[in-house]
Amino acid sequence: MENKIMKCGCAPQGHKISNGGIKYDPPIEGCLIHDCFEPMENIPNLDGRTARCTYFGKTKPRKRYANDECNYGCHGKPTCNCGEQPSDFNLAFFKYKPKSIQDEFYCGCFGWD
Repeated sequence: MENKIMKCGCAPQGHKISNGGIKYDPPIEGCLIHDCFEPMENIPNLDGRTARCTYFGKTKPRKRYANDECNYGCHGKPTCNCGEQPSDFNLAFFKYKPKSIQDEFYCGCFGWD
């Protein structure tokens, strides 16, 4: 997917292929979490911005932390403490937060199921 941000602030995670009997060809990119399929008019400049995992500082359920799939430094630890990452549209579940110091993404600390 190209660099695109939806009006909800999220990078698109998937495509809508139909809705109410109407088939989209080509499918429409969008945020499946917020059911948002309307892109922002202007792509934000992410230069100098950083992102943190949405669950940073949160304690993982005991059964999960031994089997998490974090690639940012908290694998196998009971609390998400992954390092800051440069903001990037390609981070998993990236969310641009213009009114905040940092953007958000998901590091995989609670697994991917």
